[in-house]
Amino acid sequence: MMELIESELKFTFNDSWTNIIKFDESESFDKIKQITGTKAVDFVGIKNNSLYFIEVKNERNNKQITIADLLNKLTEIEKKITHCKTINNNEEMLIKNINEIGQKVKDSLALIIGVNCISQSSKYFLDYKQILCCDKPNIKIILWNENNWINLPKKDKLSNDILNKQLKKKLLWFTKYIFINTTTRHNTETFGFTVEPIV
Repeated sequence: MMELIESELKFTFNDSWTNIIKFDESESFDKIKQITGTKAVDFVGIKNNSLYFIEVKNERNNKQITIADLLNKLTEIEKKITHCKTINNNEEMLIKNINEIGQKVKDSLALIIGVNCISQSSKYFLDYKQILCCDKPNIKIILWNENNWINLPKKDKLSNDILNKQLKKKLLWFTKYIFINTTTRHNTETFGFTVEPIV
């Protein structure tokens, strides 16, 4: 078992996982993060001979106006204006997340290859490279996406399916296996880890 903390969430990985690390806090990433704009995913690990890149987004702690607030504090006109602003902000956040995740995956991939080429790397990085460089690399990406949209009416929620499709367009050059999980949409048995908030 391995426990890792990210964005006020505790991830507990079962024994089916190996070489699971906080990638953006690794010694190798520390050496190159001084390059402006360089980013990395939160976790990298191996499960069933697949290399996983895991990015965590937890926006539930960001304060947003809820429907209850709107009903109590705003007039009908103000409610409509605020509603439109909320939807626009969520769309902007969606686009930002897609681009950021794409960059983090790209930079993480470059780091794994680069470290193995120019220096004596850890066994973890050697194992990552072995999967990346095989004839048919099995690479998967998980976005753990906790957000505030649960407080909005169902018709106004930005669908994770839309985010998934857009991410696949960005990352099809790398892998077609992209999963978007939340505490309400997660199969512990399939993915081999649990997630719980830190109180």
